[in-house]
Amino acid sequence: MISDAAPAPGLYVEVTGVTGAGKTTWAAQAIDRLRSLGHAFETNHETRFQVAGLRGYERLSPTRQNLALEMLGLPYLLGTPSFWPLVSLCSWRIISSGRPPTGKIACLRSVLRKAGNYIRWRIKGSNVVHDEGPVHAAHNVLVSLKAIPCEPDVRRFAEIVPLPDLIVYIYVAPEIAIARTLARPDPPRAIEVEKLSRFVINAYTVFEILIRHPRIAPRVIRVANPEESDAAIDVIAREMARLRVSRE
Repeated sequence: MISDAAPAPGLYVEVTGVTGAGKTTWAAQAIDRLRSLGHAFETNHETRFQVAGLRGYERLSPTRQNLALEMLGLPYLLGTPSFWPLVSLCSWRIISSGRPPTGKIACLRSVLRKAGNYIRWRIKGSNVVHDEGPVHAAHNVLVSLKAIPCEPDVRRFAEIVPLPDLIVYIYVAPEIAIARTLARPDPPRAIEVEKLSRFVINAYTVFEILIRHPRIAPRVIRVANPEESDAAIDVIAREMARLRVSRE
């Protein structure tokens, strides 16, 4: 069982935020800088992919990377009953949502992938920079077009979600996130501007409640400008250096 009271020896960093905030871009810059400083860690970032047991997968598409991560993490999830209540809650919320069947399947896969690999990395004690980890599962579970986020639901999620050591929350103004999302070429983003705007605003509501929760807030580094970005990377670098020294 993994618990907050007995953290694994690795440093687990999650990068999260709403669609269009710039998580993937920020994570790539952070990964490059951390590696230039000599820090070794695993990451699921699609263009910086480096996961033990999946050597060579950095050359594959994100779809195949995700499928491999699902297969790698599933045995750990099945073997950790303490995580089943979280998976049950997430699964029920997704299945009972108004999403189309393909959307429900994608969300379920995402939650299982995030939870399974969290457990695997924690058990291994790996240093990890995770682009959308377990906290980001709130986006899959609690954000929708048809319902305004319910604060008690967000707080319930916050009380049971497994926590990274550091959560880097990437923030941009909603209008910027919406414009970036509309500019993406992938077809699922090609929805009406009004609906997309409502979806992004609902996501902001969920994340702002989430990152202020007493259990989560102490671990959050908010990044909204270059100065905060540099400071966040410095914090991660110092923690990785401290762990490296402690292991020598």
